[in-house]
Amino acid sequence: MNISQYIETENIVLDLKSKSKKNLLEFIAMKMSQDHKVEKDIIFEKLYEREKLGTTGLGKGIAIPHARIPNTTEPKIIIIKLDAPLNFESIDGNDIDIVFALIVPEKEDSLHIDLLSNIAAMLEDKSFLLDIRNSTSKEEIKRHIQKFNH
Repeated sequence: MNISQYIETENIVLDLKSKSKKNLLEFIAMKMSQDHKVEKDIIFEKLYEREKLGTTGLGKGIAIPHARIPNTTEPKIIIIKLDAPLNFESIDGNDIDIVFALIVPEKEDSLHIDLLSNIAAMLEDKSFLLDIRNSTSKEEIKRHIQKFNH
């Protein structure tokens, strides 16, 4: 699966300032709601509910907040590089600096799992993760994702 089809350049955010996990989830919900006809409050609620089940901070400075959202028709991925590491209650106890956020339609269980596993595989690749961390533009990040998925 090539996830780059779900990533628009305008949904890559560089040097985001965020003061808390909640603040970051609120930003993600706001950004996700811009293209979807779903209110940001619903997206935030679903992301927050998912975090209460267990952190999506996977370790190695990475978080993949994700949720299935009612009344949305297609997946959306947002990539964020934070301007400073943030406590996200990650499983390894380390702060995060890279976020791949994902929403999918509520009934798309298999697509949700496919996208999550694809994102996780990319982020497990040390050279890919280093490339993302060293990227200085949205276009550069998008190119690394396209290259990885070919």
